[in-house]
Amino acid sequence: MVNLLLLLLGAAFVVSSAFVLIYKQGRRGVFLNRLHFRHRRASGSNTPPRSLSPGKKNLDIITGPNYADTFPPSRRFTLAEIQSNLPAILGKPREKKPCLPLTTSYLEAKTPMYTPCEFSTEEIKALGDFPDYATLSGVPLPRPYHEFDIKKAKPRPYRPFRWNYHQTMCEWTCESTEAYRLLILNAAISKMETDWWLELESSYEKRIKQRQDLFAQHGNGVLDALPGSELCCKELMEMALQFLCARYPQYFRLDKEKMIFYNGILHTESDLRATHPLHVLLNNVPEDFAITLRDPTSGAYHFRAGVICSALGWNVTSKIGLHLQQIHAPIPDYKEKMQFSMDRCVA
Repeated sequence: MVNLLLLLLGAAFVVSSAFVLIYKQGRRGVFLNRLHFRHRRASGSNTPPRSLSPGKKNLDIITGPNYADTFPPSRRFTLAEIQSNLPAILGKPREKKPCLPLTTSYLEAKTPMYTPCEFSTEEIKALGDFPDYATLSGVPLPRPYHEFDIKKAKPRPYRPFRWNYHQTMCEWTCESTEAYRLLILNAAISKMETDWWLELESSYEKRIKQRQDLFAQHGNGVLDALPGSELCCKELMEMALQFLCARYPQYFRLDKEKMIFYNGILHTESDLRATHPLHVLLNNVPEDFAITLRDPTSGAYHFRAGVICSALGWNVTSKIGLHLQQIHAPIPDYKEKMQFSMDRCVA
């Protein structure tokens, strides 16, 4: 009788264990781990490989709300603040103003067209090179950092401690404001402190050389710009150079008449009239930039230009031209948990 009872208990244990191993994945993992017998866990990420062919872009149908009638705040009032004689027709309904198409350069506009924040192409042309972005954007220039020594500037620790002014994917407003979003790829999401937007360290020369070598090897894989991105590339470059000259005046100087940027660390001169803005950034700023432009027909933002040398798992060629939803499609649970917030943030 005792033997029969033990046999029944043993059979029940075997059956229950088999049930757990078959139907309870979490419990099965714990059990196999304790036995030190478990196959390698498959990655939960579907990030495409670095060698992803441009022909394999994710072109799934974009879903979600239409933001064609959703605009960022207007910045036209700043034209009067900089004492400009430019025409500024304030209060006119936005929908009656023709928007600059996604693929059209502001230089090619035959009649006045408007950016999402209501600057006309005529006004932008009249503002010329290196306008007062601090006033136009509402983002002040940084304070001069005269005591900064590039030879002693060590990189700050990203982990395990976070400095409160690390930033990533921060929004930066420019003259044609919100025609694009500037994404600064850095360490942690937080409110950006403008004094630390572009930060230099003792490895500056080495990093610039690495970026140049990457471009020489991969070309459009790390730097590219599509038609229609001419204005935002120009603005980004001008704002970055204004920042460097204001923050580190002991190292950088800008001659606006000759349009020459002097880099005292690298001992180089950049001819801004003869060099594409993204190449100026590549050769002088050790940061990655991804520029998205607003499509007037949908209000959605598309990746249209960028210089990205340190992204993991993808390159510029594989993502250029895509909508934010398409770019983030490989991210687990993006559509369910992040898409709405991302689209609403940039729209």
